[in-house]
Amino acid sequence: MPDVPEDLLTPVEVPARRIEILTDVGLVLADHVEALELANDRIRGVRCVLEGVKSGGELECSGPVSDPR
Repeated sequence: MPDVPEDLLTPVEVPARRIEILTDVGLVLADHVEALELANDRIRGVRCVLEGVKSGGELECSGPVSDPR
């Protein structure tokens, strides 16, 4: 089994927000978009690790694979 960094396997959490006004809906939407982008970065990171194992060498993965928070 390939060695996948733990931070790529950690679920992306979306903060719970209380919705009282329309602005709050926008904040919730922004939270979910940010979480989706982070989850997709982690998926790309896992794919890079798996492709590196499959090819028998290390791959240079491009793009950030970290939590921007």
